Amino acid sequence: MTKSVLLAGVLFGFLPVRREAYGQLAESDTAFLRKSLAYATDLYTQAIGVHSSLYNGSQHVGYDPHVRSHPYLESDDWQAGSVRYDGVWYRDVSALYDIVGDELIIQHYNRGFEIQLLREKISHFSLPNHTFVRLVPDSTNAALRAGFYDQLYDGKVAVLAKRTKIVEESTT
Repeated sequence: MTKSVLLAGVLFGFLPVRREAYGQLAESDTAFLRKSLAYATDLYTQAIGVHSSLYNGSQHVGYDPHVRSHPYLESDDWQAGSVRYDGVWYRDVSALYDIVGDELIIQHYNRGFEIQLLREKISHFSLPNHTFVRLVPDSTNAALRAGFYDQLYDGKVAVLAKRTKIVEESTT
């Protein structure tokens, strides 16, 4: 018995050892966690529906219908976006960004009316091809206005753009 154990040890001891192994790449835990959290948040948002804290703000009454253009970013059509509101991410929210008033407008759960979200509770939001962050300047940076800025680039430095429109009234 000892000869066979010794022989097996010698045979396996001289086999070449390979470092690489082949197999499928596993998705990282953070990606799995992120997907799970997004799914749970979406499920929760659908379950509570109209009672969601997202529907917290004043009713948006809009502008004079005689205004020639619209006060919104790019279009006055509702766009699917996402918003971080009161510390919670909400995805697939029908929204408009009112550039004139610097307000994010969403449709109520039952689409019966429009809600103007509270600025103080929005940290950032996204609409197609745009990500907006809310900046509140401190006392050392008085030149910067508080409001939502379009984040064009985010790296070691950030490039931000302040989008504005002005509504002019005319009488004819």
